[in-house]
Amino acid sequence: MKMEVEQSEKDNPIWDKLQMTNLSIPKQVLIGVVFVALYGYLVWNLISLLGKFVLTLTLIPVIGFVLLFGFWGYLLANLGSIVVLLFILYAYYGRISSEILSLTDVIYILVLVVVAALIGHQKEFIQKLYKKISSQESNESKLIDSRDDYRNLVYRFPIGLYRTTPNGKILEASTALVEMLGFPDFETLSFVNISDELYVNPQDRVNEHQILQTEGIVRDYELRLFRRNGEMIWVRDNVRAVKDDDGQIFHYEGSLEDITERKRMEEAEQKQRMIAEALRDTAAALSGTLQFDEVLDRILKNMGNVVPHDAANIMLADKGLARIERSKGYLYDWEEKSRQSSRFPIEDIPTLKHMVETGLPLAIPDTHDSDLWVQLPHSEWMRSYAGAPIKVKGETIGFLNLNSATPGFFTPTEADWLQAFADQAGVAIENARMFGEIHEHARQTVLLNKITQTTIVAPDLEEMIQILADHLGELISADGAYITLWDEDKRTVIPGAAYGPLRESFSRFEIEPNKESVTSFVLAEGKPIVLRDIDKSSIQINRSFEKCPAESILGLPLIADGKKLGAVLISFDKQHNFSESEISLSEQAARIIALGIYKAKLFESEKERTEELARANTIITALGNAATQVEAAKNLDRMVKVLGEELADLGLHSMVLLQSSDGESLKIHQLSESRDLIYSADDIPDHVIEEFQLTPSGFAFYKDVIYQKQIIYLENLHEIIGSIFSDLHDFGEGKGKFLSQDQLENHGFLLPLVPGKKVIGCLLLWGNDLHNQDLPAYSLFASQIAVAFENARLLARIQQIAITDDLTGLYNRRGLFEIGRLELERTRRYDMPLAAIIMDIDHFKRVNDQYSHAIGDQVLRSFANCVKENTRELDVVGRIGGEEFVILLPGSNHKSAQKTAGRLQELIANNVTTTNVGEIRITVSQGVAIYNSNMQDLNDLVQAADRALYKAKETGRNRVVSSALL
Repeated sequence: MKMEVEQSEKDNPIWDKLQMTNLSIPKQVLIGVVFVALYGYLVWNLISLLGKFVLTLTLIPVIGFVLLFGFWGYLLANLGSIVVLLFILYAYYGRISSEILSLTDVIYILVLVVVAALIGHQKEFIQKLYKKISSQESNESKLIDSRDDYRNLVYRFPIGLYRTTPNGKILEASTALVEMLGFPDFETLSFVNISDELYVNPQDRVNEHQILQTEGIVRDYELRLFRRNGEMIWVRDNVRAVKDDDGQIFHYEGSLEDITERKRMEEAEQKQRMIAEALRDTAAALSGTLQFDEVLDRILKNMGNVVPHDAANIMLADKGLARIERSKGYLYDWEEKSRQSSRFPIEDIPTLKHMVETGLPLAIPDTHDSDLWVQLPHSEWMRSYAGAPIKVKGETIGFLNLNSATPGFFTPTEADWLQAFADQAGVAIENARMFGEIHEHARQTVLLNKITQTTIVAPDLEEMIQILADHLGELISADGAYITLWDEDKRTVIPGAAYGPLRESFSRFEIEPNKESVTSFVLAEGKPIVLRDIDKSSIQINRSFEKCPAESILGLPLIADGKKLGAVLISFDKQHNFSESEISLSEQAARIIALGIYKAKLFESEKERTEELARANTIITALGNAATQVEAAKNLDRMVKVLGEELADLGLHSMVLLQSSDGESLKIHQLSESRDLIYSADDIPDHVIEEFQLTPSGFAFYKDVIYQKQIIYLENLHEIIGSIFSDLHDFGEGKGKFLSQDQLENHGFLLPLVPGKKVIGCLLLWGNDLHNQDLPAYSLFASQIAVAFENARLLARIQQIAITDDLTGLYNRRGLFEIGRLELERTRRYDMPLAAIIMDIDHFKRVNDQYSHAIGDQVLRSFANCVKENTRELDVVGRIGGEEFVILLPGSNHKSAQKTAGRLQELIANNVTTTNVGEIRITVSQGVAIYNSNMQDLNDLVQAADRALYKAKETGRNRVVSSALL
């Protein structure tokens, strides 16, 4: 059948070429005309020979037209041929009559025409029917072939194809599906109900069924199936519901693709991404602080983000010993016992020893099967272990240890992740340690400076040694510190000042003469002594110390110019091993204190000898000196304080009242010694007086002094004091009282402070040695003070403007180099590191060109705030160019400066500046340089950083380059 159809298809084109119906109308007309003309020519030439038998030639157009023109073509062309025949007969015979064409002839012609027409019509019908039958046979053959090909495709297609009933019965399945599900053949698979036996999660089948009921098709549905052996695989299902004419589903057909490997890759990739994100987040968390204890807390807290666990601890190692510093998740008794053991040898713990020797992390899937695991009390529940060494510069400084109650929980992969976290933890711990050392050194340096400054500026010995004792106790974070004085003539210890529990009572202790004590012992030795356990010491401690819980004491002699002045005693409540650095630092402080006490005693002695002469010239000389000291203070607040101190030294009480910024009131800026000299009331807090505003209506002398600039000599202080503090009755509820009668008998001056034409306030002075004739001297003194105050105000404003960049609020170039010069001097003096970072905003010109300079200014302000907020208070940040900034890092070495620059690099890149035109992100290029002895000044340091910055720009921008690499 297939061959017959093909043969028919081959024959039809030849026949079709003979069918005039396939031609266009003009071509058919042309051929018909030619045919009729030939027919007429043939009839004309044969009529003389054949006569009426020429009618037989009618068969020619009948047959020809039927064959060539089809039914309708036949009718038209044949009628034309008959008309031609009749015309020729008429032309030849002159008429048409029965002699020429009888009725029989006419009927014959008509019968031929009709028969030919019917034959032609039937021929066309048969031909069309034949074509239709041939086409159907061809389609059936193709359909059979397509069905066979489809079946072969179904059974050989690499994707699993299937057909199932709605209740899960498998009707058909491709070979790929049978193999995918692990069955030997389709027959075995056909006995399985897919809904009951293959779905890992039956809800997946329910979900698909619901979608097929409503939408009729499910695309790319991912689910899990069981293979015959119980193994789980991931598949992607594409299925449609096949419905009958009534819309009822009678089977599902679809395809399953095994995506298990892709799912595994996705899970692995997701896990790697989670680990990477966890490491990134933990790195940010660890770098967010430099406090050592907080770093350890964050390490313990963030460890679970990298590797899940049931319990964890952090060990730090030193000289072959390890100690648990932080832990969580352990049984209390076990943890407490471990802590009580303090430090333990690493050699005794196989897991730690293994990590130290190999330098690699360790995973023990099952502790019951490992020779490296040692069972400890209360540790039976630990079935899996992972550990990683914390290394810094190739040296193991500690360990991270994880435990799980699930066997096989930790694998080498988790150990590798833990090692990556341990590397981050090592960097954070090292940075915290370095920062702690630098911070501690800086703190101790500041305290030594304070001790030195106290010995220089303290007004008297008693106050000085109390301040010194406080600083001394803070110097090495001791629990107590004591300064004792020595009376060489009486060989007696005199309690001076204390820091700690005996601070308030130490100076009142009574010590017997010639009593052996730590002070007398260290003075006799002339060098420091250490008493680690005073209860076991051969030195008898004075009974006064029984109230002090000290167990360890460091004693240092105070000797200056060969004179024994006393001793410094530093104590700890628990036994303490004084380190060499602590002893050395304490010795430095003791030498400074000795010089200070020696100077103070010399000063007191000298003061006693010259008191009478100094007092005689108090009004002229002292006021001049006071004015000089006030002017030298520069800062207004300091000037006011110095003024009060200088006048107090002259036996004068004082009050400074300065006008507010709006000129509507006066504010007390300084009140001599204590408010009790003015107004005494126990329930009036100090800040009431400090914040008290004096209005013109509340001050009887406001008009005279402020408006008319009059100098007023006061014989009676009660009137002015009552005027100034009349409103304080409301605070004291009538319980307060004004100056005592002795104080009210003092005389005083009310002096306007006039630096030019405008009064800026007034100065009230009173004492028992003021007279009316002293008015010109005090008037001149008030003028000097007024000018000094006004100059201080102007100077402060000018200095602030001169060294500040008005756009960003940072130091400008002048301010940066002024402050930087001081930092450089401090660096050289104390041999400390100093780093500089120079930053340049990448392609900042594009911001100005694209958005305008106003938007560029917004970006600069945001950038400056970001840098300022993320640097230390002691760092110096300045703007030296349009988009160029410099950061000076006192105390920072190359590594910490690099880390700071890297942290700022990330912060700035992530910082979004919200401007009037939207959000703008920027990046910066940075150059880092460290000061060295070859550099002459700060400019050399900045230029070194600038060269590194140029290299950062040259190599692609948005990076940090150190000058050490150039």
